Amino acid sequence: MTKKTKIQLAPLFDISVYIQGFQIVSASIGFDDNIYILLIDETPERIDGMFVQSKTQNAHTYKVLTVGKDFVSELPIYNQSFNYHFVQPFNNDKLLLVGARTRYFNKDKYELNGKLFDLNGVLLKEILLGDGIQSLQVSKNGTIWTGYFDEGVFGNYGWDNPIGAPGLIAWNIDGEKISSNSRADICDCYALNVISDHDIWFYYYSDFNLCNIKDSEIQFFNPGISGSSGFIKYDSYYLFDKGYGKHDKYAFLKSGSFKEQFSIEFTNKDGDKIQSSIRDFRSDKLLLVDNEHVYVVWLRSIIEDLCR
Repeated sequence: MTKKTKIQLAPLFDISVYIQGFQIVSASIGFDDNIYILLIDETPERIDGMFVQSKTQNAHTYKVLTVGKDFVSELPIYNQSFNYHFVQPFNNDKLLLVGARTRYFNKDKYELNGKLFDLNGVLLKEILLGDGIQSLQVSKNGTIWTGYFDEGVFGNYGWDNPIGAPGLIAWNIDGEKISSNSRADICDCYALNVISDHDIWFYYYSDFNLCNIKDSEIQFFNPGISGSSGFIKYDSYYLFDKGYGKHDKYAFLKSGSFKEQFSIEFTNKDGDKIQSSIRDFRSDKLLLVDNEHVYVVWLRSIIEDLCR
């Protein structure tokens, strides 16, 4: 029988002073374990109130807030008309900003949605990473992993032959494909976790399988969860968000049977459930941003608490 438990978290960092005048777009964990928060001065309106713009009519100011173990840095990036959704570090001295959407006009004209900046905010390179990106993580050696949602797999925004059709692709910084999925029938890559250059995990619709690419070999597992949007892993243990309608609750599983052992809800110091739509899952760490507070959950700590 699954046990229910609440785990109280203390905020790792208060970002209130850094986000004044900005809105949070996304937050992610880099290969270097630093936290990268992407901010924009004003959220772009959606087309017809529904569709995300790839480029905006007005230029915007973005800011990348980097939170490390003993430092915080801010990098403003001015006069940007591309609608960015992801930020990741690249080779310790650059930042990759990527828009989830990009439009195709003809074989000689399409938008480049991957932008490489130096740490002074100077644009160095633009590459095409495909439309409909659901998740993006960069490994230590600079491999860019992209998972695609259904519009990226089946096509939209002018892409009759969508780049994201495989559902999962690995790129180099020149925008060249290193590898792409050919085994999993991905309609929507719901979750991606790049643990290392040689250990990549993903989870997809509609089979709801968990897959591991390790040294070019792929294995499939059934975690028994439908519609999860993220997971972390440590040793033989996993923490999944519980899927459709239950993204704020988490299932603690162990490989083998993948039977849910604990149902976990995270609370703040006042005992209130942490409400976080800004999240990231990387290696054994879960990142939660609730208003101005940043929380990090280490799976190994949960294992120590629940399995002792």
